[in-house]
Amino acid sequence: MPVTLHRRRIYILPTGQGLLYALSVFAMLLASLNYNNNLGLLLTFLLAGIGVATMYRCQHNLAGLVVHVQPALPTFAGRELQFPVLLHHDGHHRFAISGATAPVDVPGGRGAMTHVAQSTRRRGRQPLKRFSLSSTFPLGLFQAWVWIEADVAGLAWPRPAATPAETATAPASGNAAGDQAEGDDDFAGLRAWREGDPLRRVDWHAVARGRGLLTKQFSAGPPALDYYDLDALAHLPLEEALSRLTRSIIDADAAGNPYGLRLGGQTFGPDSGAAHRDRCLTALALFGS
Repeated sequence: MPVTLHRRRIYILPTGQGLLYALSVFAMLLASLNYNNNLGLLLTFLLAGIGVATMYRCQHNLAGLVVHVQPALPTFAGRELQFPVLLHHDGHHRFAISGATAPVDVPGGRGAMTHVAQSTRRRGRQPLKRFSLSSTFPLGLFQAWVWIEADVAGLAWPRPAATPAETATAPASGNAAGDQAEGDDDFAGLRAWREGDPLRRVDWHAVARGRGLLTKQFSAGPPALDYYDLDALAHLPLEEALSRLTRSIIDADAAGNPYGLRLGGQTFGPDSGAAHRDRCLTALALFGS
C-alpha cells in the first residue's frame, strides 16, 4: 500500500555543517553589534535568512512524496533481499533522496526506483524491517528524515548444502533413476552382440550391410523419475536435511532433469522448469513454519 509522507511525520535537525554555519552567523552578529556595523548586520541577517529558507526547503523535499514498497524476489538464506521502492511525486522535482542505496532524484510527475537491502540469516518469510528515507538537499545544512513501515515481506530459501541429498533420492517406481528395464515395448537402440543374446533380436539388416552382429535393445517404458524425500534424511538435523534437498533440486534443475519432492504430507511433481523449482524451494523454505 502506498505511503504519502506528510510534514508531521518528517524529522529535521542541523547537520555538523549546519551547526558550524549557525555558530558563524552568531559570531558575525556579535561582532556587528559590538562595532555597530550596519553592513555586517545586513550580511548576518541575509545569511540567517538563507539558513531558514534552507531548513524549509530541506523538509519540503520529502513532504508529499509517495512511497510504494514492493515485495522482494526470493533469495537463499545468507544473501540479501532486495525490496524495490518506487518514489513518486505529482508536483515539483525532488532531489537526492537517500535510502539504503545511492541518492536518487524523483522527476516531477514521474517515478524513480530505488532498493532497500535486508540481510537474511535463516530460511522462511522475512518481513521488511523499518527503514528511513532522508535528504540533506539543498545545501547540506539540515537533514530531514522519515521512518517507513511497510507490510511487505520476502522469502529466503534454505541455504544450499555443499553436497546434494543423494541418499534422499527415491525412484518413482521400482527402477533406479535413469535406468531402463529390459522389455519388448519400445526400441531403445543397438549394441554389440554378446553370447547368449536371442537370435530373434539380431539386426539382420545390419548384418547384410556388413556392420556385424548387432542386438536390438528394447525398454519396458520410460525411465523412472526421482523423488527427493525428506523422510530419507531423518537421521540428519532438519536444517541440514533441507539444505541438502535444496542442493539436489538446484542441481537437477540445472541439468534439466525432471524430479519430484516428498515433504512430510506434501508431494510435488515430478516435473521440471523454473516454476516447479520455485514451488519446491518455497515449500522447503516454509516447512514447519
